[in-house]
Amino acid sequence: MSKAVLRDKNTCENCGNVVDVRFCSYCGQENVETKKSFHYLFTHFIEDLVHYDNGFWKAIKHLLFSPYILTIEYLKGKRKKYVAPVKLFIFMNFLCFFLTGMLSYETSSVLKVNETPNKPNEIQVDQDAISNANFFTKKISDLDKKYTTQEIFEKIGEKIKYYFPKVVFAYMPLFAFFLWLFHNKKKWWYFDHGIFTFHFFSSVMLLISIHAIVDFLLFKLGLSTIQDLLNFALVVYIIYLFYKSHKQLFYETKMMSFFKASAILFVNSITMAIFALLLLIISIMYIK
Repeated sequence: MSKAVLRDKNTCENCGNVVDVRFCSYCGQENVETKKSFHYLFTHFIEDLVHYDNGFWKAIKHLLFSPYILTIEYLKGKRKKYVAPVKLFIFMNFLCFFLTGMLSYETSSVLKVNETPNKPNEIQVDQDAISNANFFTKKISDLDKKYTTQEIFEKIGEKIKYYFPKVVFAYMPLFAFFLWLFHNKKKWWYFDHGIFTFHFFSSVMLLISIHAIVDFLLFKLGLSTIQDLLNFALVVYIIYLFYKSHKQLFYETKMMSFFKASAILFVNSITMAIFALLLLIISIMYIK
């Protein structure tokens, strides 16, 4: 039962009919005050998301080990059993970037550079070369004059964190498109691949969130030597999860599934490399 305060008026704000009880008998809208505090909106969203009845915790289990089950159940029409794919992805996306931002730290592996800003007489610049260079090269030259190397890397990192969620959203339709290209167009619609894309990327975001927590704890405990192994394990497990999900979702032979999954990963690797390069360029271009 909702804890929201009932309105004094008994006229439904949605359809205009008389409301005798808490819910309108015509349209089903709850007759409560519509103006809410931010605290209410946030807590209501969390409660609605993690409530046991909508399968949040079951969805978490499947995201960790078998995201394809969520897709299969959804495509079978069991859409109330778990959290909606888009809603689940938005939450995991928020959780991932919140944790990675909050648990960021500086390590001793940061490049050691001159800490004092570069001075004009310390830089030998070929003015003719700059005048003939493209805009990107000129931007690098301008940053080199204004900041130290370490400051440039820090600012690039900040911009990448800012633009990365947007790049992920832009990339997901391509991921679904590559899946669509490699499978039966009559049996599997682009929509179906889109649903799996939401579930798989939700898994990736959840795994990155867990990785961020464990990585931060290892750093605090002085076990930084294990961090590289942890990074490698994360990548390997994500790849394994994709192969497993692909095999179980599309019902193909092991050999055919392995071939298609490998081809899809190869194409996505090239595409992701291009997106990563674009992200780096955009991040550099927007440093002021």
